[in-house]
Amino acid sequence: MKKLLATLTLSPLISIAETAPTIDTAHYLSTEKSVRQVESVYDRAAYWGTCAAAFKSMGYLMKELGYEANAEQMLGVGRGSEVAVIMTYMEETLNEIETTEPESAVNKFNSGWNFAKLQGNEIPEVRMTWLMSQLETLQFEQGEEKGFDIFFQRLTNTTQKCMEDNDRQVELVNAWRGLAKSGLLKIDG
Repeated sequence: MKKLLATLTLSPLISIAETAPTIDTAHYLSTEKSVRQVESVYDRAAYWGTCAAAFKSMGYLMKELGYEANAEQMLGVGRGSEVAVIMTYMEETLNEIETTEPESAVNKFNSGWNFAKLQGNEIPEVRMTWLMSQLETLQFEQGEEKGFDIFFQRLTNTTQKCMEDNDRQVELVNAWRGLAKSGLLKIDG
């Protein structure tokens, strides 16, 4: 009798728990760490590239929904993440130059700058393609609407996680501004 009563009492709770929405905390970054804790320059650059793609994706979605000011803000933060990719590599280059003979430092700086600029464009583009493939996969597996909802939640989680490192992004953007003002950088257009 006790078993029957427990079953009748708990059954509705179990079915509610089974149908209650779960909060998806997944995101599209490859680490749970702050970017400051990521040791590899390549992994830090990929982190910023994913942030750039996530912010830009969110910006495009907001623009589609008519939230112009929010869209511009997201797109701007995405551009800052692209600069963070560049400056992640430039920091590495500048650290290497400290131990380089003065006559080869200029060549090392210029080659580092050219590589950093290339990566600043390429990594966010590759990560954007990867994000869109995640959306397509989710829509294929879960259906168009549910797949989009899952993608949007994970994209939101990603931008929130990226914002936790916004102070570091601002430092990198300010370092880029300092280099640009010094005349050391050749900036296209």
